[in-house]
Amino acid sequence: MQDLDAVIDMSLEPRRINLTGCMRWLNDAWSLFVVHGLTWATMFWLMFLLVLFCMVIPLLGMASSILNVVLFAGLITSIDAARRGEKLELGGLFSGFKRNFGELLLTAVLILAVSICTLFILLAITVAIGSPYLLMIAKGQLTPELIKTPEFAAGLLAVVLACGLVMQLVNSAFMYAPMLVVLRGVKAMDAMKLSVLACCRNILPFSLLAVLCIPVLVLVSLTFGLVLLVLMPYAALVSYTSFIDIFGEEN
Repeated sequence: MQDLDAVIDMSLEPRRINLTGCMRWLNDAWSLFVVHGLTWATMFWLMFLLVLFCMVIPLLGMASSILNVVLFAGLITSIDAARRGEKLELGGLFSGFKRNFGELLLTAVLILAVSICTLFILLAITVAIGSPYLLMIAKGQLTPELIKTPEFAAGLLAVVLACGLVMQLVNSAFMYAPMLVVLRGVKAMDAMKLSVLACCRNILPFSLLAVLCIPVLVLVSLTFGLVLLVLMPYAALVSYTSFIDIFGEEN
Protein backbone atom coordinates (compact mmCIF):
# COMPACT_ATOMS: atom_id res chain seq x y z
CA MET A 1 0.00 0.00 0.00
CA GLN A 2 1.26 3.44 -0.83
CA ASP A 3 2.13 5.79 1.98
CA LEU A 4 -0.36 8.62 2.42
CA ASP A 5 2.45 11.19 2.19
CA ALA A 6 3.35 9.83 -1.26
CA VAL A 7 -0.22 9.93 -2.50
CA ILE A 8 -0.57 13.61 -1.60
CA ASP A 9 2.40 15.31 -3.18
CA MET A 10 1.84 18.97 -2.32
CA SER A 11 4.05 21.86 -1.30
CA LEU A 12 1.87 22.80 1.68
CA GLU A 13 2.75 20.04 4.12
CA PRO A 14 0.94 19.75 7.45
CA ARG A 15 3.30 19.43 10.39
CA ARG A 16 3.27 16.77 13.06
CA ILE A 17 2.59 18.42 16.40
CA ASN A 18 3.62 16.76 19.65
CA LEU A 19 1.10 15.51 22.21
CA THR A 20 1.03 18.65 24.32
CA GLY A 21 0.84 20.94 21.28
CA CYS A 22 -2.89 21.30 21.85
CA MET A 23 -2.08 23.32 24.98
CA ARG A 24 -0.42 25.88 22.72
CA TRP A 25 -3.56 25.98 20.56
CA LEU A 26 -5.69 26.67 23.62
CA ASN A 27 -3.33 29.35 24.91
CA ASP A 28 -3.04 31.12 21.54
CA ALA A 29 -6.81 31.02 21.10
CA TRP A 30 -7.32 32.53 24.54
CA SER A 31 -4.86 35.33 23.76
CA LEU A 32 -6.93 36.22 20.69
CA PHE A 33 -10.18 35.90 22.61
CA VAL A 34 -9.03 38.28 25.34
CA VAL A 35 -8.37 40.98 22.74
CA HIS A 36 -11.19 40.35 20.24
CA GLY A 37 -13.66 38.29 22.27
CA LEU A 38 -16.73 40.52 22.09
CA THR A 39 -16.54 41.25 18.37
CA TRP A 40 -15.51 37.69 17.57
CA ALA A 41 -18.38 36.16 19.57
CA THR A 42 -20.83 38.58 17.93
CA MET A 43 -19.61 37.56 14.47
CA PHE A 44 -19.76 33.87 15.37
CA TRP A 45 -23.34 33.98 16.66
CA LEU A 46 -24.44 36.18 13.77
CA MET A 47 -23.13 33.48 11.43
CA PHE A 48 -24.96 30.85 13.49
CA LEU A 49 -28.26 32.73 13.32
CA LEU A 50 -28.01 33.38 9.59
CA VAL A 51 -27.33 29.71 8.87
CA LEU A 52 -30.12 28.66 11.25
CA PHE A 53 -32.52 31.06 9.51
CA CYS A 54 -31.75 29.40 6.16
CA MET A 55 -32.18 25.94 7.65
CA VAL A 56 -35.73 26.56 8.88
CA ILE A 57 -36.90 27.89 5.49
CA PRO A 58 -37.74 24.90 3.25
CA LEU A 59 -36.48 26.40 -0.02
CA LEU A 60 -33.23 27.60 1.56
CA GLY A 61 -32.43 24.48 3.58
CA MET A 62 -29.85 23.13 1.14
CA ALA A 63 -28.27 26.57 0.79
CA SER A 64 -27.57 26.73 4.54
CA SER A 65 -24.60 24.37 4.21
CA ILE A 66 -23.12 26.56 1.47
CA LEU A 67 -23.73 29.72 3.50
CA ASN A 68 -22.12 28.08 6.53
CA VAL A 69 -18.86 27.39 4.67
CA VAL A 70 -18.66 30.85 3.08
CA LEU A 71 -19.44 32.71 6.31
CA PHE A 72 -17.03 30.55 8.29
CA ALA A 73 -14.34 31.37 5.73
CA GLY A 74 -15.09 35.06 6.23
CA LEU A 75 -14.89 34.58 9.99
CA ILE A 76 -11.48 32.92 9.72
CA THR A 77 -10.21 35.52 7.24
CA SER A 78 -11.20 38.27 9.66
CA ILE A 79 -9.45 36.79 12.69
CA ASP A 80 -6.38 36.05 10.58
CA ALA A 81 -6.22 39.71 9.59
CA ALA A 82 -6.81 40.78 13.20
CA ARG A 83 -3.93 38.59 14.37
CA ARG A 84 -1.73 40.52 11.95
CA GLY A 85 -2.75 43.84 13.46
CA GLU A 86 -5.80 44.82 11.44
CA LYS A 87 -9.12 45.78 13.04
CA LEU A 88 -11.71 43.04 13.50
CA GLU A 89 -15.01 44.26 12.04
CA LEU A 90 -18.43 42.66 11.72
CA GLY A 91 -18.43 43.20 7.96
CA GLY A 92 -15.49 40.84 7.67
CA LEU A 93 -17.92 37.98 8.21
CA PHE A 94 -19.01 38.34 4.57
CA SER A 95 -15.49 38.53 3.09
CA GLY A 96 -15.79 34.91 1.96
CA PHE A 97 -18.05 36.12 -0.84
CA LYS A 98 -15.16 38.21 -2.18
CA ARG A 99 -12.12 35.98 -1.57
CA ASN A 100 -11.77 32.73 -3.51
CA PHE A 101 -15.56 32.37 -3.58
CA GLY A 102 -15.58 29.83 -6.44
CA GLU A 103 -13.46 27.30 -4.57
CA LEU A 104 -15.36 27.94 -1.34
CA LEU A 105 -18.59 27.24 -3.19
CA LEU A 106 -17.14 24.01 -4.56
CA THR A 107 -15.95 23.06 -1.07
CA ALA A 108 -19.44 23.64 0.31
CA VAL A 109 -21.01 21.53 -2.46
CA LEU A 110 -18.52 18.72 -1.79
CA ILE A 111 -19.29 18.88 1.93
CA LEU A 112 -23.01 18.65 1.20
CA ALA A 113 -22.56 15.76 -1.26
CA VAL A 114 -20.27 13.77 1.03
CA SER A 115 -22.58 14.39 4.00
CA ILE A 116 -25.50 12.93 2.05
CA CYS A 117 -23.40 9.95 0.96
CA THR A 118 -22.27 9.47 4.56
CA LEU A 119 -25.87 9.13 5.71
CA PHE A 120 -26.39 6.28 3.25
CA ILE A 121 -23.11 4.65 4.31
CA LEU A 122 -24.09 4.82 7.97
CA LEU A 123 -27.49 3.36 7.14
CA ALA A 124 -25.83 0.55 5.17
CA ILE A 125 -23.47 -0.21 8.07
CA THR A 126 -26.36 -0.29 10.53
CA VAL A 127 -28.41 -2.62 8.31
CA ALA A 128 -25.45 -4.88 7.48
CA ILE A 129 -24.36 -5.40 11.08
CA GLY A 130 -27.67 -5.05 12.87
CA SER A 131 -30.03 -6.69 10.37
CA PRO A 132 -30.72 -9.77 12.58
CA TYR A 133 -31.79 -7.54 15.45
CA LEU A 134 -33.77 -5.24 13.15
CA LEU A 135 -35.74 -8.27 11.99
CA MET A 136 -36.35 -9.28 15.59
CA ILE A 137 -37.63 -5.79 16.38
CA ALA A 138 -39.96 -5.94 13.35
CA LYS A 139 -41.31 -9.29 14.49
CA GLY A 140 -41.53 -8.29 18.14
CA GLN A 141 -39.01 -10.94 19.16
CA LEU A 142 -36.43 -8.67 20.81
CA THR A 143 -36.80 -9.49 24.50
CA PRO A 144 -35.03 -7.86 27.49
CA GLU A 145 -33.12 -11.12 28.02
CA LEU A 146 -31.75 -10.98 24.46
CA ILE A 147 -30.65 -7.38 24.89
CA LYS A 148 -28.49 -8.42 27.85
CA THR A 149 -26.59 -11.07 25.85
CA PRO A 150 -22.91 -10.56 24.86
CA GLU A 151 -23.82 -11.04 21.19
CA PHE A 152 -26.22 -8.10 21.25
CA ALA A 153 -23.66 -5.92 23.05
CA ALA A 154 -20.96 -6.89 20.53
CA GLY A 155 -23.22 -6.08 17.58
CA LEU A 156 -24.20 -2.73 19.04
CA LEU A 157 -20.55 -1.88 19.75
CA ALA A 158 -19.58 -2.83 16.19
CA VAL A 159 -22.24 -0.51 14.75
CA VAL A 160 -21.16 2.37 16.99
CA LEU A 161 -17.45 1.94 16.22
CA ALA A 162 -17.97 1.57 12.47
CA CYS A 163 -20.26 4.62 12.28
CA GLY A 164 -17.89 6.61 14.49
CA LEU A 165 -14.94 5.79 12.25
CA VAL A 166 -16.79 6.87 9.11
CA MET A 167 -17.96 10.10 10.71
CA GLN A 168 -14.46 10.89 11.98
CA LEU A 169 -12.96 10.42 8.52
CA VAL A 170 -15.60 12.70 7.00
CA ASN A 171 -15.10 15.34 9.69
CA SER A 172 -11.34 15.27 9.19
CA ALA A 173 -11.83 16.02 5.49
CA PHE A 174 -13.73 19.20 6.29
CA MET A 175 -11.96 20.44 9.40
CA TYR A 176 -9.35 22.56 7.64
CA ALA A 177 -10.65 22.57 4.07
CA PRO A 178 -12.36 26.02 4.16
CA MET A 179 -9.32 27.54 5.89
CA LEU A 180 -6.93 26.09 3.31
CA VAL A 181 -9.09 27.44 0.50
CA VAL A 182 -9.51 30.97 1.83
CA LEU A 183 -6.16 31.49 3.58
CA ARG A 184 -3.80 29.50 1.37
CA GLY A 185 -5.61 29.48 -1.98
CA VAL A 186 -5.69 25.67 -2.17
CA LYS A 187 -8.15 23.97 -4.54
CA ALA A 188 -11.20 22.39 -2.91
CA MET A 189 -10.29 18.72 -3.49
CA ASP A 190 -6.66 19.26 -2.51
CA ALA A 191 -7.79 21.12 0.61
CA MET A 192 -9.89 18.15 1.69
CA LYS A 193 -6.97 15.74 1.15
CA LEU A 194 -4.61 17.97 3.11
CA SER A 195 -7.17 18.28 5.88
CA VAL A 196 -7.39 14.49 6.24
CA LEU A 197 -3.58 14.22 6.23
CA ALA A 198 -3.29 16.92 8.89
CA CYS A 199 -5.77 15.15 11.16
CA CYS A 200 -4.12 11.76 10.66
CA ARG A 201 -0.70 13.17 11.49
CA ASN A 202 -1.95 14.84 14.65
CA ILE A 203 -4.19 12.21 16.23
CA LEU A 204 -2.32 12.49 19.56
CA PRO A 205 -2.85 16.23 20.24
CA PHE A 206 -6.44 15.99 18.99
CA SER A 207 -7.06 13.07 21.35
CA LEU A 208 -5.62 14.96 24.31
CA LEU A 209 -7.74 17.98 23.37
CA ALA A 210 -10.85 15.78 23.39
CA VAL A 211 -9.95 14.47 26.86
CA LEU A 212 -9.45 18.02 28.14
CA CYS A 213 -12.92 18.91 26.88
CA ILE A 214 -14.62 16.28 29.05
CA PRO A 215 -14.66 18.42 32.25
CA VAL A 216 -16.17 21.25 30.20
CA LEU A 217 -19.33 19.16 29.85
CA VAL A 218 -19.84 19.49 33.61
CA LEU A 219 -19.49 23.26 33.32
CA VAL A 220 -22.06 23.29 30.51
CA SER A 221 -24.58 21.38 32.62
CA LEU A 222 -23.98 23.57 35.70
CA THR A 223 -24.61 26.75 33.71
CA PHE A 224 -27.61 25.29 31.84
CA GLY A 225 -25.72 25.72 28.57
CA LEU A 226 -25.14 29.47 28.95
CA VAL A 227 -21.38 29.00 28.98
CA LEU A 228 -21.66 27.82 25.36
CA LEU A 229 -22.12 31.46 24.40
CA VAL A 230 -18.41 31.81 25.13
CA LEU A 231 -17.15 28.27 24.57
CA MET A 232 -18.37 27.84 21.00
CA PRO A 233 -16.71 31.02 19.66
CA TYR A 234 -13.61 30.07 21.63
CA ALA A 235 -13.63 26.58 20.09
CA ALA A 236 -13.70 28.18 16.63
CA LEU A 237 -10.58 30.14 17.60
CA VAL A 238 -8.89 26.93 18.73
CA SER A 239 -9.52 25.41 15.29
CA TYR A 240 -7.87 28.48 13.74
CA THR A 241 -4.82 28.44 16.03
CA SER A 242 -4.35 24.71 15.43
CA PHE A 243 -4.48 25.39 11.69
CA ILE A 244 -1.73 28.02 11.98
CA ASP A 245 0.40 25.66 14.08
CA ILE A 246 -0.04 22.69 11.74
CA PHE A 247 0.23 24.50 8.38
CA GLY A 248 2.48 27.36 9.42
CA GLU A 249 2.39 31.01 8.52
CA GLU A 250 1.47 32.14 5.03
CA ASN A 251 4.51 32.59 2.81
